[in-house]
Amino acid sequence: MYFFLLATNSLVRQAKKKGVQALDLPLLLCIGELCDNIVEAGLAFFHRSLPAIEKSKRGGRRKRRPGHNLVRRLRDFKADALRFAYDFHVPFTNNLAEQDIHMMKVRMKISDGFRSAKGAQVFIAVRSVISTTRKQGWNILATLSVKPDGLIQKLKIAG
Repeated sequence: MYFFLLATNSLVRQAKKKGVQALDLPLLLCIGELCDNIVEAGLAFFHRSLPAIEKSKRGGRRKRRPGHNLVRRLRDFKADALRFAYDFHVPFTNNLAEQDIHMMKVRMKISDGFRSAKGAQVFIAVRSVISTTRKQGWNILATLSVKPDGLIQKLKIAG
């Protein structure tokens, strides 16, 4: 599945470079079918090849292995996992979102949280402006030195 997703991302990148707005329908159907085949092979592997994990003493359902849970999620949320192939506006990874959250978590851990709600709101506002500036390819220092009204106008034009 790992190599399949990387290959699909490569196809999407090549199509974007050519200026294509979407992959051809036959290719999308082939991608969906390949994904289904890989998921089915994974499910078959977990059902027949690995010994079951013992049931909890308190009852309930049997625990599944992490790989089995991943294959089941890929089966159940196939459209979400392949959304980057169907809609070119959706990134292959969520790295930008992860990076945006990371600084907030680091700040909370280092300083043991924020002293006030107002301080947290100011920090979030500044980080949001910096993140947007970076994603738009603007100069961060120049953007931070712009008056708020000018910044709002600049964001309206960019959006």
